[in-house]
Amino acid sequence: MNKKERSIWNSIEIGNKVEFTLKNKERYKSTVSGIDYTNIYIKTPTVGNAFLDFPQKMPVEIELEVHHPRRARVKFVSKILGQEWLKENCIKIACPHKIGWVELRWHYRIEVTLNATFSFVEEDEVGLHVLHPAFMAIIKNISEGGALLVVDKLMSIAVGSLINMKIQLLPQTLLRTRAKVIHIESSKGKYGLGIEWVIIGEKDKEDLRRFIADNIKNKS
Repeated sequence: MNKKERSIWNSIEIGNKVEFTLKNKERYKSTVSGIDYTNIYIKTPTVGNAFLDFPQKMPVEIELEVHHPRRARVKFVSKILGQEWLKENCIKIACPHKIGWVELRWHYRIEVTLNATFSFVEEDEVGLHVLHPAFMAIIKNISEGGALLVVDKLMSIAVGSLINMKIQLLPQTLLRTRAKVIHIESSKGKYGLGIEWVIIGEKDKEDLRRFIADNIKNKS
């Protein structure tokens, strides 16, 4: 790995979501359970109560979600070195020779000042739950992929936090979406939260697309 690729490798953290595809095109989902300089460990997927068994030296294509200010997914090809069963059921995968970012679709991002409210979403053994109360915020820029949310206090917000949002696009247009915090920055007592949409309905998506297009048109 060169310096840039090593930086990408170092962006991977325990708990990152993983999708991996075997040579026979079978595809599985899991999470990162450990990583060091030479290997990455992925929790062994299950079918019912049974753990799956994977052959050693099998080629595997890995794609991960990571928390990064500008990118969100990492991709590389490697091979399975084996499985560990004693401490934690996991698959041991070799550090790749090459690693890179997944090319993401870029969106027009426009500068705005929009009122918004948001509530935290918490996950437990039962599922996802929206926590109350709702907090006020300002949207400073927005695109079809996400937005910059400005708040006065961080509260319990962290990278990876899920929030439910209501954004007043126009007097008669309210956008409802679930978003994930992908980076946090601070300036002059304010906090900027880079968020990306996780769930957004077709109508809300179309309202947002039209809002952005109209703003670009009016400024040209």
